[in-house]
Amino acid sequence: MSGGLERFALLAGLSESERRVLSERLDWLDVERGALLFEEGDPADALLLVLEGRIRLSSARRHADGELGPGSTIGALSIVVEGPRESTARTRSSCRLLRLSRAGFESLRVSDPQVACKLLEGIVRESAVFTRDALAHLVDRSAGSH
Repeated sequence: MSGGLERFALLAGLSESERRVLSERLDWLDVERGALLFEEGDPADALLLVLEGRIRLSSARRHADGELGPGSTIGALSIVVEGPRESTARTRSSCRLLRLSRAGFESLRVSDPQVACKLLEGIVRESAVFTRDALAHLVDRSAGSH
């Protein structure tokens, strides 16, 4: 079942049949309000897709926090790059999530390389948007301090 996957910008490059292939690797999670999904510094080992609910992300190291809702993705790079979580994630409401583990992605890469490649393209595209936004913010801050 791939219902709901079309709402994620990260997956925009996948056809309906490719979303069905991906959905076979996803774990469905129903999580109660107030649940800790992961803590800053934990090993980053899965991508989360938010179908329903709200999640608060906070980073003590970066002195930042924010909230994500339906259609958001968390930890896309973690399925291809090993490292620690950059933030703590806690549910603000009951949530329905989809989880793609690094092992699930590796399985997809072997069995359906075209789908894995399109997913990687989406991750790169999303990362480029975040990088551009961060650079624009830095330039704006720098220009304001002169």
